[in-house]
Amino acid sequence: MIKMPRKIYKSFAQINQELEMLSMQKQLGVIKLRQSSNKLFTALSPSNILLDSLGSFGSYLQNSDTLQKTIIMILLKKFFK
Repeated sequence: MIKMPRKIYKSFAQINQELEMLSMQKQLGVIKLRQSSNKLFTALSPSNILLDSLGSFGSYLQNSDTLQKTIIMILLKKFFK
């Protein structure tokens, strides 16, 4: 772990400004973590895994409209049962 040199503050305003900045950095980190976890859950959803395994046909399905995608997914589920 890297040791940071101690900061010397000349006023409470500087301390409050530093604390506010650290709070904002923490909030930004939490937002980035949520976005990453949402992308991960989306990528690992069963429908995306199935579409990825179908290759170019899966790419075609991902670009199709919702009704067409739903119909083809139902047909694929029946086919793989």
